[in-house]
Amino acid sequence: MQSIADALRHTYPVQIARLQKSITSYLAAGFSVDRIALADRLTGPSLLAASEAYIAVGHSYRPFTEQPGSFAVDASPHLLRIQVGGFNSPHIRTMVDAASPVTVVEAEGWLRAALGQRWADHAYQYGLVEDLHASAHTVRFTVVLDSRGNPLVVPDDFDWARFDRDHRVWVRKLDPEM
Repeated sequence: MQSIADALRHTYPVQIARLQKSITSYLAAGFSVDRIALADRLTGPSLLAASEAYIAVGHSYRPFTEQPGSFAVDASPHLLRIQVGGFNSPHIRTMVDAASPVTVVEAEGWLRAALGQRWADHAYQYGLVEDLHASAHTVRFTVVLDSRGNPLVVPDDFDWARFDRDHRVWVRKLDPEM
C-alpha cells in the first residue's frame, strides 16, 4: 500500500493538493457537502488492475449535529467520508457510477496518497468488504476531524450505523504508516 501511495504522490501532486484544499475549505466553511467538484477528485489509471481500469477518490463532508460518541465536549467532530471507486472509463461523472472492481489494497493506497499521512493514519475502512484481498466497485473510508482539521481518535462507543444508510457496521482501523 505504501508503494502505491508513494507512486501516486509522485505522479499526482497537483491533484492531491487540490483535493486536500477542497477538504480544508469545507471544514473552514462548516457546512455539509455531498458532492465535490469533479476537478477536486483524485483520478487516474489503476496501478494494479489487469485490464484497463480507472480509479477515482471523492469525498463528502458532514459536521455532526449530535455527538456520535463520547468525544471531548469541545471536540466538535466532523465526518469526512472518502470513497475510492473503480471505473471502466476515465470520464467519471459520479462516484455512484463505479463499475470496475478495485482491490482494498489499491483503494487504501489511493486513500493514503489523497489524504496524506496525518489524516490517513486516523482513517477507518467501513462497509461490506472485510477481506483485504477482495475487490469492490467502491471501497469506503472515513476520518473524524475537529473543526480545525485535526484528526480525532474515534471513541469505543462511536455509533458507526448513524452515518451509513445501509447500517453496515464492519469497521477496520488503518495501520499508521511507518
